[in-house]
Amino acid sequence: MKDSQKTKATEVEDDIFNLPPQEIFDKVGNDWHFWLSKTDALLSASELLNINCGNPPKLTDEPRDRDYKKAWDYIKIHMVVRMLRGMAVECLLKAIWLKKGGTLAHKGNYRTIPGTKDHDLYLLATKVSESTALGLTVEEMKILSRLSYAITSGRYPIQKSVTGRKPSTPKMDGRIRWHKWEIPKDDEMFESIVGKLMSSFDGE
Repeated sequence: MKDSQKTKATEVEDDIFNLPPQEIFDKVGNDWHFWLSKTDALLSASELLNINCGNPPKLTDEPRDRDYKKAWDYIKIHMVVRMLRGMAVECLLKAIWLKKGGTLAHKGNYRTIPGTKDHDLYLLATKVSESTALGLTVEEMKILSRLSYAITSGRYPIQKSVTGRKPSTPKMDGRIRWHKWEIPKDDEMFESIVGKLMSSFDGE
């Protein structure tokens, strides 16, 4: 996030302190600068946590030589990293939606973008792409589906139900491995996604 964008968010924030609560809610909720600022905070937090994870442990072919505790310590933290990354992308997509004239707050209430569900990044990206060319590939859209899953699994040990519907996915052959994350391949793809989405704010 550019310093000028951070400054703009601060300026807007200073201007609303004396407004009634409902007006503050609507102004903040419909100002893309605040959503972009939250994106920056979530990405920064995910990066700090990712550094703390260290390198993923290598599991040998011999089960008795595997350090399962070290592997689990890595996995449980990295799932939270993915949760934060997914939440950052959600805020970023909503910032783009607002920048193109959409709304998210009305009369003191949050409103879901039509045709989407909260935390379903594939649906959200599909809807936003109707008004903004995002340039995301099918493989990148698959990553969004897995990040959507991580938004829940990074916080809770289970989904809402055993038969609960998984996040939306692009049409594809085969199944998505929801917990899968290949390093460095998927990290690089995530950086590509963020870069493409952030380009919507070039010149701001």
